[in-house]
Amino acid sequence: FLMNSLNKKNTPTCALTDIIKHPLKTMKKFFLPLLAILCLLVCACTSKGPRTVDMPQVSAADNRNLDVYQVSLSDSATTLKFHVKYQPGMWIKIAPESHILAGGKAYALTGADSIVPGEELIMPESGEAEFRLTFEPVPFDTESIDFTEGTPDGWNIWGINVGENATAQAPRLNKALPAEITGLDTTDIFAEPVMESAPTELRFHVLDYRPGYGKLKVLASSIAGYEEYTVELDEKGNGTISPDLSGTSNISTKLEALTVYFPGVFVAPGTPTDIYIDPAYAGDAILKNRPGGESISMINRTFDNGRYAALNRATGNVNLEIVTYGNPDFSWRMTPDEFTTALLGLRSNLLDSLASLNIPQPAKEYIAANIDADVLTTIVDAKPTYYNSYYLDKQGNGAGIADSIKAFPGPEQYARVAKAINVANPKLLAFSSYGNACQANWKECGVEGSQPAEVGRFVKAYAKAKSGKLSEGDLAGLAGASTPFYTNALKQRQETALKALEEIKAQLTPVPETDGDLFDAIVAPYKGKVVLVDLWNTWCGPCRSALAANEHLKTDELANEDIVWLYIADESSVLGDYAAMIPGIKGKHMLVDKEQIAKIRNRFNVDGIPYYILVDREGKATGHPDFRNHDKLVEGVKAAL
Repeated sequence: FLMNSLNKKNTPTCALTDIIKHPLKTMKKFFLPLLAILCLLVCACTSKGPRTVDMPQVSAADNRNLDVYQVSLSDSATTLKFHVKYQPGMWIKIAPESHILAGGKAYALTGADSIVPGEELIMPESGEAEFRLTFEPVPFDTESIDFTEGTPDGWNIWGINVGENATAQAPRLNKALPAEITGLDTTDIFAEPVMESAPTELRFHVLDYRPGYGKLKVLASSIAGYEEYTVELDEKGNGTISPDLSGTSNISTKLEALTVYFPGVFVAPGTPTDIYIDPAYAGDAILKNRPGGESISMINRTFDNGRYAALNRATGNVNLEIVTYGNPDFSWRMTPDEFTTALLGLRSNLLDSLASLNIPQPAKEYIAANIDADVLTTIVDAKPTYYNSYYLDKQGNGAGIADSIKAFPGPEQYARVAKAINVANPKLLAFSSYGNACQANWKECGVEGSQPAEVGRFVKAYAKAKSGKLSEGDLAGLAGASTPFYTNALKQRQETALKALEEIKAQLTPVPETDGDLFDAIVAPYKGKVVLVDLWNTWCGPCRSALAANEHLKTDELANEDIVWLYIADESSVLGDYAAMIPGIKGKHMLVDKEQIAKIRNRFNVDGIPYYILVDREGKATGHPDFRNHDKLVEGVKAAL
C-alpha cells in the first residue's frame, strides 16, 4: 500500500534530502496519514461484531438433557437457542435467575421465547423441544460464555465457544498441558504388572477448571477390587491424595457436576504421578450426541507422567473391549455352549482388529491381556448378560425370568475358555476383572499354575481386610503364595481399616445385639419420637445428592426435637470417605455388616438406595421409596408428627 501510494501518478514525491532536513514535516505529510490508514485496516480486519454461531462447541455440562444449538451476539442482546430432550408428558422449568457469565461478569436474563421462566413446560410426545433465552449483550470480543440457572440444582453449560473458531473441534492436546506430557516418548513402553502395595501420591490437575465442576471422584481398581476417594480441588483445579495401592491400579475419575467418566490411566504403586484431566472430554460427548455427531471421536483426554505414561498414551484411543450387554449376538435364549462360542468368537474378532493396529508390540500385548481378562470374568459371571438381554427383549419386564433361562455357563464351558486363554498369564494381574474371574476354580478346569487360585483367595480376604475383619486364617491361606505381595497388601489394608474405624468410633451409634428383629432393636430407644431412617453408602451418588439436599431441612421445615435422623450405612462404604462425610451430616450414624443390612433390606423389600424408612411415635415402621421425592419426604415426616 505504501509503495503504491508513493508511486501513483500525480502523487507528491520528496527527495531524501527533504526527509533528512525536515523529518517531522515529512512524517506529518506522508507517514502519519498512512499510519492512520494502516491502523484502520488492521482494526477492520481484527474487530468482531454481531454474529450468529450455530452448533457451538461447549466444554462441559452437568446434564444430558439440555444443549445450546445457537448463540447470537448483537449490540442489544445475547440470545441462546436451546434444545432439550426429556420424557414426554413430563415437565421442565427454567429458573428466572438464569444468566450467562463472560469475563467474570454476569449478564442477566431479559426475555424468553417458547418458555416462561419459572413456569413448567410440558414436553411433547416427541420428547424434544426448543426455546430461546435472551440476555444482556456481552462484548463482541467475547470468546466463551457459561450458561447457568443460578440455583443449587439447576442446569449449567460451561465453555460455550462464541469466538472465531466457535464450531471447530477442540484440539487434541490442551495448550495448558506441560511439555513433559506433550513431548512424551511413546515408544519406550513399560507394560508389566507391578505387584507391590504402597502409599502412592496422586496429584490431580483439572485443566480449565471451574468451581461449578465440584469435587473430583477417584476410583482406583486393581485385582484387589475397587476403592473410591474424594479429592478436594483448589481454585485452579489441583488436588492431591495418597491412597494405598495394591498392585498396578487403574485410576479413573469423575467431576461431581459432569455427566461423563473420564478414561482411566494405569499407575504403578509407590510411584508419585501427576494426572491431567481435560474436561473437553465432556464437551466431546455433547457434540457427539448432536444430529450428525456420530463421526466425532471421543479422544482420550486424561494424561499422566507415571511409570505407565507411554502405555496409557499408546492405548488411550484404542477401544477394543468385550461388550455383551445390549449386544444382539448374546441372547438369553442361548445355551451355555452357544454363549461360550459367541464369546470366543468376539474375542477372536477383537484380536484380529488388534493385530492390524499400528501401535508398539508391548501395547498390543497389554490390550490382548485386557481382552482375555474380560472374557474370563464374562464367562464366570454370565448371568447379568442373560438377564440384560431378557429385560431388553421383554421391554423391561422381568416376569418369568427364572423359568425362562434354564442354565448358565459352568465348569464345562470354563474349560473350553481355558483351552483358548492362558488363565495363568502374569499380565492378567493388571486388570480388576481378572480378580473377579479368579473366583472360579480354574484348577478343576485343567489350568496349571498357582496364580488363579492365589488371586481368588486374595480377593476374598481383601474384602474382609477393607472392613477390618481379616482373620489369621485368611492370612494363613496365602502364607505359601508365590509372592509376598498378597499377605503384605492384606496386612496394610487391614491396618488402614482399623485406624479409620477407631477414628470414627466415637461418632457411631452401636449396633444392638439381639435375638429378635434387628431393625426393631435399632429404633426401640426412640419410641415416642418420629424416626426417619436413611439407608445409604458412600459410593452411592444419588445418596450423596440426597444427603446434601435434605440437610437444611433439619434447621428449616423439619426443625423439630421430636424427629430423629438415623443414617445406616454398611461395610461396603469406603471407611475413609465415611469418616470424612459423617461429621457434616447431623443425626445419628450406624455402620452395619453385610448380614445385618441384608436383614433390613429383606424386611422392607429395599429396591435400592437411598431408601427411607419412617417410624411413627408408636414404633410402626414403613418403607418409603417415594421419599426420594423431596416434597413427599417433607410431607410424610410432617404427617407423622
